[in-house]
Amino acid sequence: DALEEEMRRRRATLHFPLEVFPARIMPLIECMMREMEGERAFIGLGVLQAAASAIGSALRVNLNGWNVNLSMWSALVGISSSGKSMVQKILLGELTKIQSEFD
Repeated sequence: DALEEEMRRRRATLHFPLEVFPARIMPLIECMMREMEGERAFIGLGVLQAAASAIGSALRVNLNGWNVNLSMWSALVGISSSGKSMVQKILLGELTKIQSEFD
């Protein structure tokens, strides 16, 4: 199957550095890798998305008199059914529920 072959190729050659994340969230990351056979880059970027969403506009930087939000934009690009949406649902699901209470 073309999808499985592409996923094997990516796992063998591309490695998102998951070890950069705090030890406190490593059990979640390891579980996602093991149980979902998740793509490292999808999981890593999903964790970064969740952190950036949780911080929101609470963190600002002053650059020469300009207050700037530290926004993060990202996109998960992959073959259909490669796990992009599942990773986002797991990592962003609770934040989405919290945000819906304020909308």
